[in-house]
Amino acid sequence: MSAERFKGIAIAALIVGAIALGVSLVALRGFAGSKAPRRALVHQMQGLVAERDRLMKEVSGQPGGESGQDTLEIYLELIRKDGAAAHVPLRRTLSALSANQVSMLALADAYEPFARTPGYAGALRALRAYVLSWNLRWDGVFEVFMAGGNVGKQQAPFPDSFADALAAEGAESP
Repeated sequence: MSAERFKGIAIAALIVGAIALGVSLVALRGFAGSKAPRRALVHQMQGLVAERDRLMKEVSGQPGGESGQDTLEIYLELIRKDGAAAHVPLRRTLSALSANQVSMLALADAYEPFARTPGYAGALRALRAYVLSWNLRWDGVFEVFMAGGNVGKQQAPFPDSFADALAAEGAESP
């Protein structure tokens, strides 16, 4: 791994960490005595999960994408075939998906100290592994495109357990 690529990855990780810390501090202030902020945070995360599902359906509906094919593989095949300029809307959708997932992770990290169900911590670990892996792959798509390679396989699938954990947390919050 080149020093510049490592520096870029380290900077991205620091930015995500700073966002998560900032959200955590803001969330901690509101969580002091009321259950309403907890419920609102769970609802925000559920909204982000629903938005992610919508974005994924939009990407999966692209012509040329096979059922079950990875979103970044679909994008890479399309830009190789037609050029990057022909797929600017798809790139915007994938960028929105990346931002959505980082926001979801930041909120989930902020909520962790207040989680009431035992499955939340494990679902959060799975979400963190997925988001970090997916964003590393997304950040490298154009390098791979220029080099003529392929994006690596997604190691961890999006954890369905996270949506289940949010539903359980929502049920626990009166």
